[in-house]
Order: sequence, then C-alpha cells, then structure tokens
Amino acid sequence: MGVTASKAVAVAAVVAALAGTAACGGGGAKAADGKAPATHSARPVVDARTLTQAELAAAAVTGADLHGWQASGPRRAGAGARRQVPDPACRALYGMTAELGAGRQRDRGAVQESVTSGEHDVTVVLRTYTAADAAQLMADLRTSLKTCPARFDSAVEGETYSHTERLKDPAAGDDALAYRTVQTIPGEDPDDVTAAGHGLYHVVVVRCGATIATFSEFAMDGDPAAVPTAVVTAQAAKLARAAGGA
Repeated sequence: MGVTASKAVAVAAVVAALAGTAACGGGGAKAADGKAPATHSARPVVDARTLTQAELAAAAVTGADLHGWQASGPRRAGAGARRQVPDPACRALYGMTAELGAGRQRDRGAVQESVTSGEHDVTVVLRTYTAADAAQLMADLRTSLKTCPARFDSAVEGETYSHTERLKDPAAGDDALAYRTVQTIPGEDPDDVTAAGHGLYHVVVVRCGATIATFSEFAMDGDPAAVPTAVVTAQAAKLARAAGGA
C-alpha cells in the first residue's frame, strides 16, 4: 500500500472517529443505541461567555496537550479578507473555508495557529463572539452547505470550489459540523480532482459556548486531507475549561 493509499485509509478512520468525540459540555448527543446521531444536537447558547483575547490565546492547544504534535503558538488572527463570492448562498461556506473562518458576524477576539505531526498540518482558528452571533454563524454555515450550488466561483477570478460534501456531524463541543470541498485553481478542470491544480479541504467547525473553533487541513493534487480527532478533542476540552472559567 502506497503512502497516498495508506493515508486514505487513515482519513476514513478519522472521519468515523470524529462522530464520537467528546462534547464541550461533557458528553455529545447520543442516540438511544449509544451511537452518534446523523446530526449533532446543538446545546443552547444562553449565558455563554465571550472570552477575552488573552483567554482565547491561553485556550489554544499546545504541544503539551497533544502527544507527538508541535504547535506554532497562537497569534492574533485577522478578520479575513472578507472577499465576497458572487453567489450569496455560498458566502458563509467560502468564508469558513478560505477566509480563516470569518463569517458576517463581528468577532470579539481571534487567534490562529498551526499544529503539526509527521503526517498532518492542521490550521486552528479560534474566534469568540456574543452568544447569539456564535449560534447564528453555525446556522449560516449549515444553510450555506444546503443551498450553495455544487460548483461556485470564488472571490479569486477563475478559481472555483466544487464537490462539497457534508460529513456526519462530529459529537464535539456544543455544536459541530464537518465537510470537505475541492478548490480548483484558474485554468484547471474542476472535475479532474486528482490532477495537479486541485486542493482538498477537510474542515471541522466546533462551537464551544460563544467561541467557534475551525480546524482545517489542506492537501494538493489528489492527496487526502483529514483533521485528526485528537486535535479536535484536545482543543474542545481546553475551550470548555476556558468557558467555565476553570
């Protein structure tokens, strides 16, 4: 089995495992048979606390939280370029994928970092909002995933996104979702996704209280991408402690 094939097997295992990760509030939504449901049951945001910039930075995962991983350390994240795609139905999806997790809501603090292992390079972005805005951002993204066309033009001329696939909602945090999408650079065929010029995104979005954590891995030219469960679990646990003031 080659490197790409073996990683593809690992990707499938990661996607399955994400459906059973722990919730921010201590236990994800479960069906009667103990299995994670097809859709995550969001916990309410009433009285969820907006973290300070310092609290957000302190809540970012470190190498000490993830055995075998290295973390770049948190730095302040910008608001994203806020570039607008032509189709309004795709704007929340595009912002989450290509604009560092930026939505139409104004965040009250944001940090980003990279966490790496020998096999993965995951970008983690934490943004804190008012409770209402955090919930609305998740709602906007779900709507965008439902209503955005199978292929849409990005804010970069000639670039497209396509083959977007909504994955089973991870049982993580107070609300969570996951998806894959393919970016095609200008001049390449959007349908030939294994050829050069195509990038695969695997994105996991988790709300812990009023904070949104976005995890993304990007791979080029047919190589699979998958955000490992360990990263999501460790970060959700730290955000839960921060939200509780622990």
